[in-house]
Amino acid sequence: MGANVLSSTLELMETNAERLQWENIGKQVQDAKDVKLNETSVVKNLESGSNYKFLGIKESVMQDEKQALKEAAKVYFRRLSVIWTSPLSDFNRVLATNQFALPALTYPMWTQHWPLAELRDIDRQTRKIICENGGRHPLSSIAVLYLPREKGGRGLRAIEQEYKLIKIKAAVKLYESLDPKMKSVQQFEECAIPNRRTRDSYQRYALKKHIKKVVNEKLVKKVEDQQWQGGLLKARWQDNQLSLENCLAWLNKWHCAPTHCIAGIMELYEQLTPTKVYMAYKTGITDKNDVKCRMCGEGPESMAHVLAGCPSLAQSKYLERHNFAFKVFFFEMLKDLKLADFTPPWFSDVKPKPLYKSPDAEAYWDLPVDADHTYVQSNRVDARFIDHKNKKVFMVDMSCPWINNGDKKDKEKTKKYGSLRLELTKQHPGFKIS
Repeated sequence: MGANVLSSTLELMETNAERLQWENIGKQVQDAKDVKLNETSVVKNLESGSNYKFLGIKESVMQDEKQALKEAAKVYFRRLSVIWTSPLSDFNRVLATNQFALPALTYPMWTQHWPLAELRDIDRQTRKIICENGGRHPLSSIAVLYLPREKGGRGLRAIEQEYKLIKIKAAVKLYESLDPKMKSVQQFEECAIPNRRTRDSYQRYALKKHIKKVVNEKLVKKVEDQQWQGGLLKARWQDNQLSLENCLAWLNKWHCAPTHCIAGIMELYEQLTPTKVYMAYKTGITDKNDVKCRMCGEGPESMAHVLAGCPSLAQSKYLERHNFAFKVFFFEMLKDLKLADFTPPWFSDVKPKPLYKSPDAEAYWDLPVDADHTYVQSNRVDARFIDHKNKKVFMVDMSCPWINNGDKKDKEKTKKYGSLRLELTKQHPGFKIS
């Protein structure tokens, strides 16, 4: 039956081609008549004002790009709202937005010409939906939202940027095509726009290989230019002693973290927590002469002061944070020295014991060293490990300084425990002390 219909269609197209064409009369277009294939099959004429779907895109006698954008945006926002009101984790919300919601717009972009202003408006509405569902602070950096997660951003893909990239990829694909039939298209494009690069120059520039790199560099530059929101991220990127991959691993590898948790940490990174300095200098709702810390009354109440410089928190919150962070390293060392069979998860309330001992190794948690000489004034480090098998002693003392105080703290610790290192060298002859 299918073969008969196809044969009849081809025959009709050859013999009655004029019936399938549109008759031009002046500036008006008249509809052709219905095409009868056989006694039971008729190809209906597309009436004025009606449309049909071709590859998922609504079309009529011509492409209605404005309507196509409206329909695609409607589907996109419906999917976006479902994603950001769902119980998904932050990582999975961003992933679903990029891989489930965004394709509703990117799929027709290859054949559509949409105004950039309307795409920017869709980006603005996207950020508004995310903000209303607790996904980001209203004053959060836009560049950070679109920055890759391994760089310290959220990893969302901007619609305007995707549209530009698709147009670049389409042009590159056109100019790199070896199909002889495409030569006329290439020549037409080169003649249509003056000073257009030729196919050879596109290959020389290798645009496709550099697109992602250029986009990321542009976002990084925007973040670095933002002195308030981008200050701490910039300091992270410029710290040569810091492993950026490990420092930002919580963004890339903590896939089950809820959105409110990630958004809260990002507020700390972007210094958007409502401290007195923030309210005085960023929002301007309080007096700039009244920025003293509400807890200690000494330094200005900024993010740096609250997180690493307030004396009122030194023996409470700071100590608790120090012990929770350091015990993760301590348990890993116990496992490496075969003093423990497993390591508890980082969020566990399990506290280390003061002493772990075996014939091959020893580990001490916050215990003083019994010194034989009086010149040892600081004899208590956070942890001490003795590896009898490899003849090594490790002294470990951790601090949580502010970003620009790392070198200063390092020198202080080295000087403070210099005499203890000499004492351990005498107590363990032949061992390497570090």
